[in-house]
Amino acid sequence: MPRYLHPHQGTPSFPVEYSKSVSEVYQDVVKYFINRDRNLDILSILLTHRNAVSDAELPSWVPDWHVPVSEIPLITQWDFISMKLAAGGFKVKALAQSFDEKGILQARGYIFDALHEIENYSATVHNVLSTLAEFDDDKDGEVNRARQRGERAMYAEEFDPQKHRTRTGSTVSGKTCLVPAVARNGDCIAILLGSKLAFVLRPTDPNFDLEKAGTTIEATIVGPCIVPEVMFGMLVKAAKEQNIPPTHFRLA
Repeated sequence: MPRYLHPHQGTPSFPVEYSKSVSEVYQDVVKYFINRDRNLDILSILLTHRNAVSDAELPSWVPDWHVPVSEIPLITQWDFISMKLAAGGFKVKALAQSFDEKGILQARGYIFDALHEIENYSATVHNVLSTLAEFDDDKDGEVNRARQRGERAMYAEEFDPQKHRTRTGSTVSGKTCLVPAVARNGDCIAILLGSKLAFVLRPTDPNFDLEKAGTTIEATIVGPCIVPEVMFGMLVKAAKEQNIPPTHFRLA
């Protein structure tokens, strides 16, 4: 039976059991932070704290703290984004997690789009978010036409797999996005309640059809992403106003 460490009064306990594997300890760390803060901000570091040689036993929602910090340029560390993002809603709490359920993270949220085209470019978070205003002011459609011609805005640079962990792209509904370099066309884009970022998810069912999906969806997290139109709680607010219930996710 595990012992429980109580750091200070009011903080949920942390299970301590020396026979656990590294993967199990890392899972407990993630769940501890979620239970303590009741948000999913810890998942913001998935982009930079996993790499091609990360332990295959780590669930997709668990950072790999073996990845050296020296590998991670500060500009790509999305937990340090200066602006107040709340894709999963302001003051919206994430689900509490059970330490006894190994390999699974429970979450609620909405799949609202899918990746249509992943481009051979990368960009910074702030510059991608600036495209929201850019398109709002594009009354004559010049920006859209430029993108269709393959011309790139000044913020983008050609994707380099040795340098970049993200790629720019577009969704099925035509939204600009910045996604993990390992994302694929057809991956789902979702809002998870209690998170400041959006996420690229990959349903475990290869024949997944959102229109036929039930109230619970099993998926893996490909990584956090930026979709300018939803980064400030707009989608969660709209869903609440329209009485649209969130989907339950079991993330492996």
